Amino acid sequence: MRILSTQKLYLKSVATRGGALIITLWVTFGLVSLALYFGHSMSLELQVSENRMASLAADQAVQGAARYAVHLLSNLQTPGVLPTVQSYVQDAVPVGDATFWFVGRDPDQASPTLPYFALTDESAKINVNSASQEMLEALPRMTSSLAAAIIDWRDTNSDLSTGGAEDETYLRRNPPHRAKNSNFESLEELRLVFGMDMDVLYGEDANQNGILDPNENDGDTSLPSDNKDGKLDPGIIEYLTVATPIVNGPGGPVSLINASTASEAVLTCIPGIGKDGASALIAYRKGHTDQLATPEWFTNALTGAALQAGRAYLTNASAYFSADIAAVGGHGRGYRRQRFIFDLSGSAPRIMSRQDLTALGWALGRDARETAMNVKRNP
Repeated sequence: MRILSTQKLYLKSVATRGGALIITLWVTFGLVSLALYFGHSMSLELQVSENRMASLAADQAVQGAARYAVHLLSNLQTPGVLPTVQSYVQDAVPVGDATFWFVGRDPDQASPTLPYFALTDESAKINVNSASQEMLEALPRMTSSLAAAIIDWRDTNSDLSTGGAEDETYLRRNPPHRAKNSNFESLEELRLVFGMDMDVLYGEDANQNGILDPNENDGDTSLPSDNKDGKLDPGIIEYLTVATPIVNGPGGPVSLINASTASEAVLTCIPGIGKDGASALIAYRKGHTDQLATPEWFTNALTGAALQAGRAYLTNASAYFSADIAAVGGHGRGYRRQRFIFDLSGSAPRIMSRQDLTALGWALGRDARETAMNVKRNP
């Protein structure tokens, strides 16, 4: 009987020790899980903190780049003429741990996919507040009815243009509103014009960087809608501005266009110049880069009616420039982008407008982030 009693005590002791081991293992597992959870949380907090610091650094880099642009524009070698891209830094410029770029447009359009970095001349564009219906109709993707609706939106009367839109059209919208009957204050305001859609306004250039990104050349795989032809087809916003002044011309109010910097698409829209005259201007300025300092150069490139039109619409200088500034913080994080428009018509450059373009997405091509991480920085 004693032997049986001893065996029972031994088995009970073993069972007790086994239960304690299981409890200990579960407690240990719980503690390890908590440690891993909090460790992962701290790791995420660290990443968030680093990303936040990178964003702040990028914001400061954008502000620094804007000041740098003001400095450049305050010290132009030739008044009204942008400095050559070789005379200032514009690509992967280090500012502390951050890096900035001036997103520009390649005047030679050497590659549809490689980004070009430079300041931009606003006088190289058509002022939407002074452009005639004929000029607007000559823009890519434009229709006569949409051009008329743009005129009706900005003019000061309620007279309906042929194919246009006035209050009776806009009051049928949901929510209803009236035609502005005043100048456009920004190009994004064009979205309010009857008949305007995103394809016409932005075209394939969804991020407005002037180059063909992969998502802009993949058909219907991703937005925006594109024809997958390997060429960028921008919307009308690429060719328009609201910054340049309106002056009295021979045929009414006009905004002068800089023949030294305007694209062929813009020059083609000028009444009397057309495609042939635009091609002649582009060819002449490419072959006579040392003769563009005076307005007489385009009188050598044009003849007849085109020359007469050129005298009414063209100039060779500008007082309005823009800087489309993109920046990243440390390790290529914290992307920020803002566009500044500067007015040089006074005694010193002033910022006319500032627009945050960060939400449009990455605008620097495929290699810029790696370039930023490899930039040599001052200690």
